Formats: sequence, C-alpha cells, structure tokens
Amino acid sequence: MPVIGTQGSPYLEAGSSQFTFGYRYQKSDRHFTGDHEDTERKREQSEVINTLHLLDFGITHAFTKRFGASLSLPVQFAKRSTPVRDAQREIIDRDSQHANGIGDMVVQGTSWVFDPETFLGGNVQLSLGVKLPTGDADVRHRATVRNGNTFTREERTVDQSIQPGDDSFGAVVGLQAFYVLLEEYTLFAQGTYLFNPRNTNGVPTFRSGSGEEVMSVTDQFLGRWGVARAIPFLGEYGFSFSLAG
Repeated sequence: MPVIGTQGSPYLEAGSSQFTFGYRYQKSDRHFTGDHEDTERKREQSEVINTLHLLDFGITHAFTKRFGASLSLPVQFAKRSTPVRDAQREIIDRDSQHANGIGDMVVQGTSWVFDPETFLGGNVQLSLGVKLPTGDADVRHRATVRNGNTFTREERTVDQSIQPGDDSFGAVVGLQAFYVLLEEYTLFAQGTYLFNPRNTNGVPTFRSGSGEEVMSVTDQFLGRWGVARAIPFLGEYGFSFSLAG
C-alpha cells in the first residue's frame, strides 16, 4: 500500500516500473477438530508439521499514471513432516516431504478509479488478471509406507498443502484502496478473489477415502485491511510500519 511520507507520491509515473520482493515464513503444526484444538497431538508428538519459506517476486509497469500492469511469481521452499506408526499405532519415526520451486504466476492489469492527478490523499485501484499454471502440481517423493508389520519406500505425491501449483488457469479480480488520515497515517484495504474453473486436476493423492482420490482445484480469497505510517526520523529514507489483519 502507498504510505505518504515514505515517498513523494503514491502513484508511479507514466513509463516507469517498480520491482518488489517479499518473503514470508510460516510454520503450521497445530491440529483442530472444528474449533477444538487437539493438543494431545503435540503431547504425543504425532502432529503434522508444515514449514514454508515463500519468496514473491513482482514487477509493475505504469503505462500511464492511471493504468498499468503487474506480474507476480512466487518461489517456495516447503517441508512437511508426518509421523510414522507401527502396527500397534506407536510412533517410531517421522517421514519428510519436500516441494521446492516456482508457483503459479499471476499477470494482471490495473486501473485507478479516480484521477491520480487530483486524488493524492486517497484512491481505489481495480485489477483483473489471469493465474497461469506455472507451478508443479504433481511433486512426488519416496514415502515410508507400512504394509502390515513391514515398511517399504514407495513413490507418493506430496500433500496438496505444499504443492507449488494446482495445474489450472484461473481468473483473478482485486481491489485495493488507501486513504491518508491526519497527514501521517495511511488507512488501506485489499481484497482478492481467485476463480478456478476446474473442479479437480487429476493428480492422485494416494488416499483411499471416497472423494479423496484426486486433488481438488479450489477458489481462493483474501481480505486485508490496516493502517500504516512512516517511521519517525526514518520515513525520509523509505521506512514505514503497518498493522493489518
């Protein structure tokens, strides 16, 4: 989001480009049944642990001050650790899955609703684009599989939660807005919806439950809003902080 005080203008000038880079770390190891947390999983060390490092590379080009286009390409390094049980259901080891590589690329056009020459203190931007299936949706590994009292190493797909892609073209619509308050604070909001027309992608899960045989291709949506401001004494160097949910 543009933050007044960390740059001269919240808008890119016509013909200019902006490169962005983001990093996110996520560790997921808590289990829930509905709204009840299954804390016994952690006590017996049977929890499934997902660890994700996500790098996001983006570039935006302004054809005019009002209209532009952007490209975003995620790169992930993901690991999933699952318990291995014997025939008596005792945990004897852990199995690790890895899925590294580029994810699904998004290309979209953007337009400010109000004239950037006039609305310096607030505006709304609309975006429309396409998600391209550039990420691998069928990453596999050698899993530890129990057959009675014996264990073998067999090829399996990694869990869908760490697959880099979903093997589907999708449409992406978005809205983002900002408003400068008291000349120091920037209120912002962002909403994105991904429409994936496919229901499933045919990638096997190696699960036997009814309806779990192949991976689904889901719609996704995200809403985010918050406030940001330039850091005192550092704002002139481009530093700001934000609080958002």
